[in-house]
Amino acid sequence: MNELSSYFNMLINEYANKPQDEGYHLDVESLPHNELASLIEVMMKHDNHMRDIVLSHIQESIESHIPNFEINHRYYQQSA
Repeated sequence: MNELSSYFNMLINEYANKPQDEGYHLDVESLPHNELASLIEVMMKHDNHMRDIVLSHIQESIESHIPNFEINHRYYQQSA
């Protein structure tokens, strides 16, 4: 069993709803922050598709912030 499978098993065992009459359910959004951060770290290490999606989103977020940063930086340089 690889690290990702082992981590999934731990999360399911620890946090999943386990009703007797239905299958298990784990809402990822309800995980504690530290578990979610660890899950993302493990997935980025073992799942290239996940890593590519996360890095692409981070890159887009940073690029969308750059114009505002440049404007503020120029304004404060001119004000000094």
